[in-house]
Amino acid sequence: MNYDSKPAIQSLGVVGPVVAILVIVLGMMGVDIANDVAGVPDRIAGIIDSGMALVGIAVGIYGRVTATKQISGLVKQEP
Repeated sequence: MNYDSKPAIQSLGVVGPVVAILVIVLGMMGVDIANDVAGVPDRIAGIIDSGMALVGIAVGIYGRVTATKQISGLVKQEP
């Protein structure tokens, strides 16, 4: 069988979880994205950061469920 394929960076099933992991890891390192970058108050910043991680996870699940192409290669499509 010959499947259509695309690079991983074009896949919501890959990019969504990477964003979620980035938000979580930065939070563990003490970088509060909503507070440090946008200047949002502390109470709201935690909710925003958690929301960003949840959106990344949801996008990854949506991308995987609706996927029509295989992933081949990280940046370039492999033959």
